[in-house]
Amino acid sequence: MALEYDESERRVALLHKNLERHGTIYNTLASSSLVSGEIIAKKPWETPVEG
Repeated sequence: MALEYDESERRVALLHKNLERHGTIYNTLASSSLVSGEIIAKKPWETPVEG
């Protein structure tokens, strides 16, 4: 997932952790298949994230 996020890398990691723990769609998919990936965050003023 790529998103614009004006927060520290620590907060982005916390967002990812919370999505894995408490995300309804994430948990539904994870119960029947392998779900993996990372969150790629960029500051709103940086070059767009490719992906």
